[in-house]
Amino acid sequence: MADDINIEIMSPEAAEAAFAGIEAPAETQEPTIPEGSTEVVEGAVEEKIDYQEGDLMSPEDVAALVTSEAEGAEGAEATADPAKTAEANQETNTGNAATLQAFVEDFVEKGLLTPIEGREVKSIEDVEAILEKTISGKAEARFDTWQDSLGEEQKTALGLMDSGISPADAAQLAKTLSQVTAIVPESLEDEKVAESVYRRSLAIRGFSEAEIDEQVEDTIGQGKLEKRAATALPAVQSHYKKLTDDIAAESVVKKEEAKQREIETLERRKGLIDNSSSFLEGYDLTEKQKEALKESFTKVVHTDPKTGTRYNKVTELQRRSPDAFNVALHYLAEVGILNIDEQGNFKPDLSSLKAIKETKITSKLEERLSAERSEVGTQGSQASNISALEALRSLKPKKK
Repeated sequence: MADDINIEIMSPEAAEAAFAGIEAPAETQEPTIPEGSTEVVEGAVEEKIDYQEGDLMSPEDVAALVTSEAEGAEGAEATADPAKTAEANQETNTGNAATLQAFVEDFVEKGLLTPIEGREVKSIEDVEAILEKTISGKAEARFDTWQDSLGEEQKTALGLMDSGISPADAAQLAKTLSQVTAIVPESLEDEKVAESVYRRSLAIRGFSEAEIDEQVEDTIGQGKLEKRAATALPAVQSHYKKLTDDIAAESVVKKEEAKQREIETLERRKGLIDNSSSFLEGYDLTEKQKEALKESFTKVVHTDPKTGTRYNKVTELQRRSPDAFNVALHYLAEVGILNIDEQGNFKPDLSSLKAIKETKITSKLEERLSAERSEVGTQGSQASNISALEALRSLKPKKK
């Protein structure tokens, strides 16, 4: 068992004797700055440290040492062997590539990334490409899962819309095909279903509405409606399936043709820009301006959140206010800024604007000269001013 520890408590007299050689702090202490603080405390007194030989380095010695080391580093950098420097950089890059490769392999193993077959990971761009593929793949997987959950009618409508058919038409075609293909021979026991199939078969064969009504009435009277409907059912179902496929195929062709026309139109407009040195007299187009102008055709500045329709700068202005856009076009055409020459090229005609500007300048000069005439009052000055005014009036823009 450990010995008991006895703690002796000093008496007041003993404590006073023990601290007899220590001076008590003054009643008013100098303010201090807490450790790590950058705040300046008013009244703080900087303590003067007297550095003696053998003590820590003084601030002057530290500054001299730092300067010496910096100069040495600069000298070493200046005399470094370029080949060794390049080799060192290569080793660094190799090390970085190995780190990135390990990072990607670890995440691929955990199923968080999808690798790109045949592509090594050597830079951050390679990692970005893998991330993009992973995100795109997951989005496609979600879409496929959602599509698989749809019924046949919805899948058909979705496929028709993808081929370029409007949503309304696609929905109607898909609904009709779904209704027709869902009919089985047993369904024809219902007279309304049988009549619908028989009517469709007659319409496919080119019968008019009046002829169809007559044929249906006679068939019902003979008690042969279900039998004739059963005979016609396979042909009706086959017809609507082929009709839907043909419409989709035709829509795809039209969609591709429209896309090709858009490409040709865009290239033609870009060609007009490339072949133009300027649009405004005295202001040549730079290559940078030409590229910005060509880019503006396809640069999306707004996307409709409801329809997904994308707008460039011009079509966005038109979308905001079709009426104001139309007025702006007419105004620009009226003043000559929007002008097409006989060769079909964009060629602003600024003669109207120049005439307006010159008229304003002439009017101001006329007012000024008139005022001067009234003030001067001498015949010689009046004659001189009148001659100057007449000379200004004779100036007219040259017609091209």
